[in-house]
Amino acid sequence: MSGSKLTLVKKSMEFMVSQLGPNNRVCLIMFGDSASRVCPLTCTNENGKKILIKKINQIGCVILKSEVQKGLSLALNVLALRRYVNLMT
Repeated sequence: MSGSKLTLVKKSMEFMVSQLGPNNRVCLIMFGDSASRVCPLTCTNENGKKILIKKINQIGCVILKSEVQKGLSLALNVLALRRYVNLMT
């Protein structure tokens, strides 16, 4: 994904982050031919939102292959290893 599609995804992610409250947490995972965590689970208070938006804007694309399974596996691993569990998760 690149160009206008990537820009649209980034704008959508920024909107999602802006709508979350301080009790929410977000982990950004990027995947292509492999998966990597862009940032750990981050509380979406004002400072956390700034960090997340900065990380979102740093995302670029150079890989044409997309391994969704690797991204999902990493996301499930992040949830399994989280230190804090709340009533929502």
